[in-house]
Amino acid sequence: MLLSRWFLWPLGGLILSALTWFALPFIGFGLESVLIRAIIIGVIWLIIGIILLVGSLRRRGKEKKLAANIAGADPKDPTAEAIDAQSQQLQDRLKAAIADMNKMQAAKGGLTLYELPWYTIIGPPGAGKTTALLNSGLRFPLAERHGAQALQGVGGTRNCDWWFTERAVILDTAGRYTTQDSDSAVDQAGWRHFLNMLKQTRERQPLNGVLVVFGVRELLESSRDQRVAHGRAVRARLVELQEAFGLALPVYFVLTKLDMIAGFTEFYDDLDNDGREQVLGLTFPLAAADGGELPQTQFAPMFDRVIERQRTRVLDRLQDERDLARRTLIFGFPPQLASLGQPVDELLKEIFNDSRFAKRLSLRGVYFTSATQTGSPIDRLMGVISQKFGVAQPPPPPQVGKGRGFFLRRLFDDLIFNEAGLVGTDPKVERRMKLIRMASFGAVAFVLVAATALWVFSYFDNASLISRANAAIDRLEPQIRAAERVPLGEGDPRPVLPLLDELRRLPAGYEITKAGKSESMGLGLSVQDEVSLHTNALYRRALVNLLLPRLLLRTQRQLALRIGDPDYAFAALKTYLELGDAARFELKFVDRWLDDDYAASGLSEGDRTALSGHLKALSEEPWATVTLDRNLINEARDRVRTLSLAERAMNAFEQTQAVKDLPPWRVIDNVGPQLEQARNVMLRRSGIDLNEGIPGLYTKSGYYETFLPGMTGMLKQGIDDAWVLGPENEALAKTGRPREDLIKLYTNKYINLWQDLLNDVALKPIVDVRQAAQTLGILADQTSPLRSFYQGVSLQTRLTAPPLPKAAVATFGPEAEKLAKAAQDRFTQASILAGGGRDPALVVVQAFTQLHLFTGQENATGSPLLSFMLRLDMLAKRAASALGGSAAGGTGAGTAGLSLAGLADQLSIETVKLPRFVGEAIKALTEGVKLTGQRAAWEELQAAWKSDVMTFCQTVTTGRYPVVRGAGSEIPLGDFGKLFGPGQLIDNFFQSNLKNYVDTSKTPWKATGVFQISPQALAMLEKAGAIKEGFFSGGSTPGVAFSLAPLQVEMKGTGLEIDGQVMQLDPAAMTAVQMQWPRGAGGAKILGDKGPLQEFTGAWAFLKLFEAATLMPRSPDRYEASLPNGARLEVKWPSVKNPLSARAALLNFQCLPL
Repeated sequence: MLLSRWFLWPLGGLILSALTWFALPFIGFGLESVLIRAIIIGVIWLIIGIILLVGSLRRRGKEKKLAANIAGADPKDPTAEAIDAQSQQLQDRLKAAIADMNKMQAAKGGLTLYELPWYTIIGPPGAGKTTALLNSGLRFPLAERHGAQALQGVGGTRNCDWWFTERAVILDTAGRYTTQDSDSAVDQAGWRHFLNMLKQTRERQPLNGVLVVFGVRELLESSRDQRVAHGRAVRARLVELQEAFGLALPVYFVLTKLDMIAGFTEFYDDLDNDGREQVLGLTFPLAAADGGELPQTQFAPMFDRVIERQRTRVLDRLQDERDLARRTLIFGFPPQLASLGQPVDELLKEIFNDSRFAKRLSLRGVYFTSATQTGSPIDRLMGVISQKFGVAQPPPPPQVGKGRGFFLRRLFDDLIFNEAGLVGTDPKVERRMKLIRMASFGAVAFVLVAATALWVFSYFDNASLISRANAAIDRLEPQIRAAERVPLGEGDPRPVLPLLDELRRLPAGYEITKAGKSESMGLGLSVQDEVSLHTNALYRRALVNLLLPRLLLRTQRQLALRIGDPDYAFAALKTYLELGDAARFELKFVDRWLDDDYAASGLSEGDRTALSGHLKALSEEPWATVTLDRNLINEARDRVRTLSLAERAMNAFEQTQAVKDLPPWRVIDNVGPQLEQARNVMLRRSGIDLNEGIPGLYTKSGYYETFLPGMTGMLKQGIDDAWVLGPENEALAKTGRPREDLIKLYTNKYINLWQDLLNDVALKPIVDVRQAAQTLGILADQTSPLRSFYQGVSLQTRLTAPPLPKAAVATFGPEAEKLAKAAQDRFTQASILAGGGRDPALVVVQAFTQLHLFTGQENATGSPLLSFMLRLDMLAKRAASALGGSAAGGTGAGTAGLSLAGLADQLSIETVKLPRFVGEAIKALTEGVKLTGQRAAWEELQAAWKSDVMTFCQTVTTGRYPVVRGAGSEIPLGDFGKLFGPGQLIDNFFQSNLKNYVDTSKTPWKATGVFQISPQALAMLEKAGAIKEGFFSGGSTPGVAFSLAPLQVEMKGTGLEIDGQVMQLDPAAMTAVQMQWPRGAGGAKILGDKGPLQEFTGAWAFLKLFEAATLMPRSPDRYEASLPNGARLEVKWPSVKNPLSARAALLNFQCLPL
């Protein structure tokens, strides 16, 4: 009982509880608290309870598993048959017996069925195993309840009887399991299952021993070969047991039916009950598992001693016995018993001799028993005499006895059961348990050694901490005194920050303690708390004497410097007052204000971070109230009172970190997926990047999720901050209509910010057709950034419905979104208007009505924005055509560009119908596109002129007559006609491309302004027109008709010839002659009376002839020509536009760029 876990564990719990209660306060770690020690003791008992509970549950599990293995059917047994009604009864009976056995053992405080030693009996059939148990004198607790000492197994153990004694469980196996000579496969399968059942049921120690039982009659009457066969069968079973369990099981060799030897009953008839319960046999000394002398080799001499011991009783028994026949049997019994020696010895050697194929079997002893005295004994001595002398042996009379057991009870109780611990456990399990035990002992030893070492280290470590702290304090304290004497300057904290940082990082100082770190080993010896008192006090002194005055001075100077800025002055005044009074101090506000102020003054981020940490440390303990500049305070209050409560509340709210952290509404995030394209076409007139936008507070989500929920807090904060303006202002802060003022302030700023953004966003100027095509293509696309921008702004200015979370829309659909919108509208209006005034959401919506109508966001399919996008798409396609150099319906050069310009001009006119901010942006775009189209058309015209006209013109006219007077080469009439003729190069180009853009009604010609034609080019075109009219009377080839009439002829026989047409001059006949140029012959002559005076060659000879004469214009169509031959002629043209009037235009004509 004292070794029971139910005693040992509670005993250990009491010891640990006592140690916890009385010893832990001396160790430290804050374990002095009664509550903590009570909790630890509770945890100890909880762990003990869990261990006992788990152990109990495990034991119950093992018992259930044991009962299941013993009483359950084996589905894998090839010999198993279906369980019939009788088999089911046996199974129920066996289960009930097992349960009863456990209850009885538990009631007596004894071992459970699992904990009892287990033995198995093997031997050939008829060996008397069962009879020996029945008459052994053992106590079977189940006999009274279940009517028998043994219970028949079922399922896998149906060929095994279960004997439950008070001290052990004995498994009586079927004899055929040993010999396996009836049905080898079936017997072997049953035996294997029997072994597996034992292994699964009792993993560590399946059996405590094996009893090998042989009957004397079978031993004596069997031949040597039979004995050898029996021995080998038994050895095979023992080897299988040993291999299955991995154990060296002690084997008890028991010879039963000793009463079959003649004289047994007479020889031992005098024994009383104690005498019959003693052990008859021999027990071998314990031997090593391998090596050493085999026990069976000692059988013969030890058996002789047993026989000798029996012989000592012969005289006493003969003296007590009077019957001659009985005396004869008594006298012959020792020799009869000795006759067993040889067969037993042979059998032992056959069973237990060593083999290289198996481990040594452990023979514990050889014992002789008799369970009942029935049957005819064997008289081997008389059998030998009868054989020798040929005398028939009379049959021995049958025994009639009381069935008393001899030499059984103490064999079991005092010998076998007492050696239950002789067997070991499964080596694998034992090795595992040994490792666990060694690991546990090692862990305990390690903990003890480590704890001792740690305590030693802790002592020296804490001593080192004290030394380092003292050294640091001695070094830094003079520096603090010196810094306290230094003037504050401008309030710059940087001179003292390094010293404060060092003080903060002192051994066991502020930084260590606040981080929850330990700078020294504890284990009950830590002095960190004591050291921290000194180091933190020094740090605190520096914060109050060095940092606080500088912060006050800095705030005072900044307040005085910017006292004219009410917004800034209020925050600075509040900071100033809070630094002067620890009771008013708000760390977050002061820290934020100082951080912004020092950042503006150039303090590095690292210094500002360090300053913030020191300010936090300063705020953790109060400091003495500081005397402040009352005059400055009063002046600042007067200036700040110009701000309303709403303005102050809004300004303060905008400076909170939560509001600063709100994501802004950025233009670049709301231009659709074409971010790079958006940057290529959009800009802000103010020069701000598209990454900038509207603060998050002034967005739709900011309104519903931040402003409305925070409005009450803003007003409360404004009222709470009223003390900054003086005691009298606190009462005034609670009067008036601050809520309405705050809403109005927010609404106005909301509207202004979005209107400014709409007015600020514009489109980049167009510089060429390529850019125009790209810009218009981007703007007219389905993912147009401009369209996305306006729709995004429209969404943000529709404050009549809060945004529904995307997850809700995805889950419940658009109908849910509409319902939520309507409900939230009513809720928002009710909550805001509770204090009176207009709904701010409605005010914002009304301010952007034009935008909402334009975007048509509620009905996007018919919105003006969508219609306008279609017009932009047309313009984009026209720009693409202009970029390609052609346009539908155009024939001349530059038509595409002009068409683009015309469409852009038309669209520009329509922008007056758009909202102002949209119209201005689009008008600037269309004007740029228009100019670009015109410029593109002009460039195309110039290129066409150069390629189609100017190059040819220069080739034809350069250095040729009649353009160059006296030139050696002439312009061929065909080329002349191709260049200057009606409908030819110059005329066709002008009529097709420039006629509508040049004023030809008067000289000189002038451009109408669409194309910037140079004056020189206009003069050239005007000359070309004069040439066309003067040299082309009809058709595209040059040709004119004119008449020559003589005015004066000095001598007869003179004349002239033009292109083969001859005019004879005669003073008597002054007749006019009709001429035609050209006539094909070419050439011209001025004839004298003796022949030609001058000759001219070439197609232009007639013009050369006129140039040789002296011409006097009489009218635009009449000229007087004086020839070298003395004649004067009148040249008459059918039109005022004639070659002589166009001669000036043709002379020195130059083809110039437009």
